[in-house]
Amino acid sequence: MALKLLAWDDRPEQRGKDDTDLRLILQHYHALIETDIIERHYELLIAQDPQEKELMQMVGIRVLGQELQALVAVSPPLRTFLYSILIPEIHLTTTSRLALAMSQRISPTDKISSKVGQSQKWLQALATGLAGELLPPDRPTT
Repeated sequence: MALKLLAWDDRPEQRGKDDTDLRLILQHYHALIETDIIERHYELLIAQDPQEKELMQMVGIRVLGQELQALVAVSPPLRTFLYSILIPEIHLTTTSRLALAMSQRISPTDKISSKVGQSQKWLQALATGLAGELLPPDRPTT
């Protein structure tokens, strides 16, 4: 995830499929760790809005952010740099280049492309996990 974010930020003129890869990771990571979410991250489940349509997905993204935070803990400059990529994109809301790119259809048969608002929620959940805090999902991370 960190490498994809860094690559997306580093090469604006030739992003390739970094945005697509980011979307797919965020969209499906929860399915890989579902048991882990229930057994080890129950507090994240109960902290989420029970009306959240994609509850497991959002918790999975926060867990991914926490795992990313643990990996970059040895390098505060790297963590800060990842924030410098995520936070401006979150604050741009519907004009976020990353959220817009993540919301594009992957192929003509792509029936599960996300909306910009959904991509924004994913980026917020990732940043919240990266912060290492149990913030409510709608509270901005700064």
